[in-house]
Amino acid sequence: MNITYTTENPSRKYAIGIRKAKNKEELLQFLNEYKEFTSDAIKIVQKMTNSDFKQFQIDLKKANKKNVEPKWIEYFNEAWGDIAIPKKLLLSSLVEMRFVCPWGCAFIRCQDLKWKV
Repeated sequence: MNITYTTENPSRKYAIGIRKAKNKEELLQFLNEYKEFTSDAIKIVQKMTNSDFKQFQIDLKKANKKNVEPKWIEYFNEAWGDIAIPKKLLLSSLVEMRFVCPWGCAFIRCQDLKWKV
């Protein structure tokens, strides 16, 4: 992904892409398309077993439901949070919203600040 100052926020495409992956290899391939902000997710997926991937898919579907207990949400965030919302995507999206600027601009500024925002 080539990120410029006017690049739109890829969060929606990212969320759809991680759900479409049919196996660990497809998920890794997808994450590598967004490697500028998925290094934390890639590390987790590289360590996944096939059964881990299946559990990730189950948990990801459950995470979209409304009546999920807070304790389960903590489990999900610990286990899969860096895949569901990579830290750099999260931070740059927050900066984008706070300063009402293009996502690409926010991402580049976060990089300039070495992600200390």
